Amino acid sequence: MSVLSLNSMGETKRYVLHINKTDKTVEKYDTEDIESLESTPAPTDTRFEAVDLGLSVEWATANLDIHRSTKVANGPEGQGGHYGWGDPTGNHSEQPDNATWTPYEPDRAKCLSYYGGENPPKDICGTDLDIARVHWGGDWRLPSRAEQDELREKCEWTKETLNGVTGYRVTGPNGNSIFLPAAGFRFASSNFGGDYLSYYWSGTLNPNPGYSDYAYYLETTPDYHEWLSAARYIGQSVRAVRDAYNTILILKNGEKHVYRIDEIESITVEEFSTDEDYYEAVDLGLSVKWAAVNLDIDQYDYAAPAPEVLGGYYGWGDATGRNHSENEDDYPRYDSEKSISGTDLDLLHNYWGGSWRLPTMQECEELRNECTWTWEVVNGKAGYRVTGPNGNSIFLPTSGWRVGEKIDQSYVGTHGYYWSGTNVSAFYVYQIAFSQKYQWYYNYRYNGYQMRGVRK
Repeated sequence: MSVLSLNSMGETKRYVLHINKTDKTVEKYDTEDIESLESTPAPTDTRFEAVDLGLSVEWATANLDIHRSTKVANGPEGQGGHYGWGDPTGNHSEQPDNATWTPYEPDRAKCLSYYGGENPPKDICGTDLDIARVHWGGDWRLPSRAEQDELREKCEWTKETLNGVTGYRVTGPNGNSIFLPAAGFRFASSNFGGDYLSYYWSGTLNPNPGYSDYAYYLETTPDYHEWLSAARYIGQSVRAVRDAYNTILILKNGEKHVYRIDEIESITVEEFSTDEDYYEAVDLGLSVKWAAVNLDIDQYDYAAPAPEVLGGYYGWGDATGRNHSENEDDYPRYDSEKSISGTDLDLLHNYWGGSWRLPTMQECEELRNECTWTWEVVNGKAGYRVTGPNGNSIFLPTSGWRVGEKIDQSYVGTHGYYWSGTNVSAFYVYQIAFSQKYQWYYNYRYNGYQMRGVRK
């Protein structure tokens, strides 16, 4: 469903997906921002037992052991086998001829050929390089690093000895648990640390430059449980996962939201219309009314949810709101004073519609000269309370600014920057800029600043 913009009529229509949850909260997403929405079917393969821990995936109750007839370790405390990353056969322990802790010398290509090759996928979960998928089949696979991190962060870890084997009892948010034995690891043909520590492979390659010969794993000892990165030929344990019976929402910006089936009461789509009165306009006793909140095009209704919330950072004259270029030539420029307020280059006008637009330089000056500015902290966010001649007020939080992809966090909480719609010269655009000693000046149009709208 696409967005229908009727700015000339003062109305914008959109469709909004509502995830109505059983805890009575609602999460809303503009359908224009959704890449996909699907539910994973309930698994039918019952050969291997899975435990629902209340996470995004279900975890196997025992380790992989491809050399047993059952393909699974003998009980939760069974150590199972040690396998190289990206080796679906589970039979390789080859390393370079001078096998040492310095990896991949002297024959890197030969060594890597056994463990996914020189250029494996960034994530082998569920692929033909995934030893769990190859030997267990169905929906079983290696966990991703994110799924291991979820296990690490959202579960309670308790040291335990089960049938004489040390390890961790890992209890999920819903009270269910699994046992991870201290299974050690294999280096070449020798095993180490089987009564003390364990290494569990993820399916995720180390993405950092120069580290593609390594993959992430979960390491446990009696003192900690942490994910780290190791050479792919290290033999490690595998504790498989499978997708829970979930609804999965993927946004176009890459965000993934996983909802357990028992979390959702219903999913509905609402036709959502806004006119200029949808967004709160505050009459300060000036020539225009000022918006109560900042623009935020990543929110389903394009508005920050509260006055103290920063909202988005946008370049001047960028009608898409997505241009992060640091090249001035990638933004509109004029040799003399010109205002884009209310035009198709005005991002706020494009999203909020009606008569909403960026303020002009003169309207910013009016806000500066005719209002009282008081430094204030609202819900932990510092900024200015701007009170008009009639006693009404708005709050402008200190947001810092963005250059390119980077937001300068050192200025968030101390400095605020808000675009006007007025170009001053070929190099500068007028803006509201303030700290505890507020000021007004010009700056380059590629800077990412906040936008606070006005309307007649």
